[in-house]
Amino acid sequence: MQDSGPFPIYNSDWGWGNAVYSEDFEVLGAIDWEGTFAGSWELFADFPSGLNTTPPAIDAPYNYDKDGNPIDDELAQMFRDQEAYILAVKDEESLVGCTERLLSEALLDTKRQSVGRAMKLFQDGKPGFYSKVIKQYKSAASDGTLRPDLQS
Repeated sequence: MQDSGPFPIYNSDWGWGNAVYSEDFEVLGAIDWEGTFAGSWELFADFPSGLNTTPPAIDAPYNYDKDGNPIDDELAQMFRDQEAYILAVKDEESLVGCTERLLSEALLDTKRQSVGRAMKLFQDGKPGFYSKVIKQYKSAASDGTLRPDLQS
């Protein structure tokens, strides 16, 4: 975990509708700053609200085939859009000269991202078997697929 600053500003309610755009779709500003605070990069392991998905561990099993791939075309497209978003974040990190790719690395870590997303869904009152996400996370830690610095 990145536990030294500078820390980014985190807005738990950020979405497409919370920005003001020009006629050329350039972001001019942000609105609705309620609940905003300076936080760790790990909090950013989530996509903008228009690209969020339910973590597969707690999603309806019929949404995925036996290999864990989404069956529904719309869900599959959402995952492709997430991949495109990660590439855009990586490009921006390069453009601004980031030597550490904290945001794109956090987005690429699907286990950590699933835990963060599940926490947000729980906070929003969505019912689910959240222990399945933690079980999947612990399984990744024990089989070595989770980065060693994330194991505790």
